[in-house]
Amino acid sequence: MSIDRPVPGSIALMQPYFFPYLGYFSLIAAAERFYTFDSAQYIRRGWVHRNRLRHPTAGWRHITLPIEKAPRDSPCDAVRLRETPGWRDGLLALLAPYQAAPHYARVRALVAEALAPRDADVASLCRHALRATCGLLGIATPIASSRELDLGGPVDHPGDWGWRAATAAGATVYLNAPGGRALYAPSVYRAQGLRLGFVDPVLAPYEQGGRDFENGLSIIDVLMWLGPEGAAERVRAAAIDWP
Repeated sequence: MSIDRPVPGSIALMQPYFFPYLGYFSLIAAAERFYTFDSAQYIRRGWVHRNRLRHPTAGWRHITLPIEKAPRDSPCDAVRLRETPGWRDGLLALLAPYQAAPHYARVRALVAEALAPRDADVASLCRHALRATCGLLGIATPIASSRELDLGGPVDHPGDWGWRAATAAGATVYLNAPGGRALYAPSVYRAQGLRLGFVDPVLAPYEQGGRDFENGLSIIDVLMWLGPEGAAERVRAAAIDWP
């Protein structure tokens, strides 16, 4: 099974992640419209400002955006980049272990383009990076901020944000990543007149320069080794579960 085209009438809502793993892009590809959940609380040790790349010798290490200090309950779009001199060059230097990868030059250019915004909040930079990556992968799904939707006030349960967003967007289908199965109740979505689906990515091993396979790394790693066409094929190999 594969995602040949977006599900009609569907949206997806996820926190804005920095160069997330392959499955995040499977979710984007499956949705007609994708919203970054910018009003969600920023998680300090989460994936909004960082992700994982291969380590020069073994295992993995983080690639991390520099951010300004912010109150603990700040939403994602209230956390700003810390514009220290040379941080972009330092982050690009973390790609050096991939110089032998077949698609190094093209992917390094993508990362440089993604880091171009200046004096930005972390959510808008992540959204810019998502759009640039989707362009390389051939994913045409529009990506917008949840601030464009009227999500209303506080919710009784975190799983309610999905149907709130779908209703505000005029959608008939809400799609989520597989990790949401414990959070999103199909009966609640049916009561709102919505169909709920979970996009299950295929995370099969691929060649990583002769080293032991490290799963769940940033899409940067997938693009380095498989290129835009090969990565796009993996992204679209996902299946949708309709509970």
